[in-house]
Amino acid sequence: MRLSYRFRQWWKAVFPRVTRADRAWVAALLPPPAYALFLSMSRAGQRHGLDTARQLAGWELHIRSRLSAAEYTDLLQAALLHDCGKTPFHLTVGQRAARVALEATPASLRRSALRRWPFAARALQAAAAHAALGAEMAARCGLSRRVQLLILRHHQPQTPAEKLLAQADDRC
Repeated sequence: MRLSYRFRQWWKAVFPRVTRADRAWVAALLPPPAYALFLSMSRAGQRHGLDTARQLAGWELHIRSRLSAAEYTDLLQAALLHDCGKTPFHLTVGQRAARVALEATPASLRRSALRRWPFAARALQAAAAHAALGAEMAARCGLSRRVQLLILRHHQPQTPAEKLLAQADDRC
C-alpha cells in the first residue's frame, strides 16, 4: 500500500466526519434496525462504510449492467455495514494501526511483536472474526441473505458482487 493511502486512511479514522446528508442517505438505504446498527458503529466505521458505498455508487453505470436493482441495493447496504462486526471490539486507532502493521509482517516476527504489543492481539481477533459476526448482526436486523453473504465474504469474495465490494473496500 502506498504511504499516501495509509495517511488518508489514518486521517479519516482520527478525524471522521459524517454529515446529516450522509445519515439521510444511509437512512434511505437501510431499514430502521439496520440503520440503528449503522449508528452503533464508531464514527470512523460509519465513515469507512459510507466511503465504500459511495465508491460503489460512483461505479453505478458499470454495476447496473451486471446486477439487478435489488442486487445493487443489497450491495450498497452491505457496503455500509461490511465492518459492523468490528463494533463490539471497540478498537482504538492505535490498535487498528497496529493490526495493519502486523498483517504486513512475516508470521515469525508477528509472534514476537504480539508479545511486545499485547493490545494489538485484540485488533487481530477483530479482523479475523468481524465478517462472520457482521453477517450475524445483519441477519438480526432482517437484512437479506444476499447482504449477509456479501458481508461474510467481503475479504474472500466469490461472486461478482462480492468482488465489487472487496474492490471498493480496498480503495477506501
